[in-house]
Amino acid sequence: MSRLALVVGNPSAQSGQAARSIVRATELLAAHGLATRVVHTEPEGRTPAIVAHAIEAHAPDLVCTLGGDGTFNEVARGILASRRDVPMGLFPMGTANDQGKSFGIAAGPAHLEEQAAIVATGFTRRIDAGHIRALEGERELARTIFFDSASFGLAPDVLAARNRDRRNVASMPVLSMLYRDQAVYVGAALERMLSSLVEPMKVDAVIETDRFELTRTSLTDVVVKATSIFAGEWVLERRAEPDDGLFELITVASRREWL
Repeated sequence: MSRLALVVGNPSAQSGQAARSIVRATELLAAHGLATRVVHTEPEGRTPAIVAHAIEAHAPDLVCTLGGDGTFNEVARGILASRRDVPMGLFPMGTANDQGKSFGIAAGPAHLEEQAAIVATGFTRRIDAGHIRALEGERELARTIFFDSASFGLAPDVLAARNRDRRNVASMPVLSMLYRDQAVYVGAALERMLSSLVEPMKVDAVIETDRFELTRTSLTDVVVKATSIFAGEWVLERRAEPDDGLFELITVASRREWL
C-alpha cells in the first residue's frame, strides 16, 4: 500500500504562487509512490487544530509543510497536539526559511523536485522544541511552543511590522508584486529602526538556566535559538545543532550591535 502524506499549505500565499507549488508538490510526491491529501492553512491560529484533526482522521505516514517558518510552527504544533509520532517533511517557501536552511534544504518553487526527493527518502532527524508561558504574577496569560527561535525586543517588532505591511499591500496587485519577500522585511526593519530613535525600545532580562543566572539591562533584543540560521541569513552560533538539547542565547545591547 502507498504511504499517505498530508501536504499543508496556504494556496493564497505568494500572490497565488503557493497554489501552483502545492499542486506540483503532490505530483512529485506521487511520482515517488506517495499518496497525498492537501490541507489548507487557516488564519487566526486555527491551523494547528486543523492539522491535528486531519492526522486523527486520515492517519498519514507523514505530514508535509509547504510554506515559511510560521507554517512550520503551526504544522509542528498540530502534530504534537495529535499525540501521534508522525514525521514532518519540508517544502520551504517563505521569506527567511530558517528551518529549511538550518537543515540544508534549498528554498523556493525552483527546488520542489529536490525537496520532494528528500521527503521521499524517509530519513528523519529530531529537533529541539521550547515552551513559552506568558505570566502576570501567578496567572498564565498565554502559552505556545517554538521550534526555531523566540525573540524579545526589536526583532519581533520588525516581524509584526513586516506582517502588517504585507497585509496592507496584498490588495494592490502591482505593489504587492514589487514589495514582497525580503523587500518587505528590509523595509520593516528600517522603519522600526528609525522609529526606535524617537520611541526608544529597551528591555531588561533576568535569565536563569541550569548552568548560570545573569541580569542584562537596556537591551534591544534577547534571542533564544534552537537552529543555526536566524532571519534567513545570520549564523549566530556556528556550533549550534537542531537536536543537541541546547538553546543558544544571544543578547543585543545597542542599535549599532543589532545592525
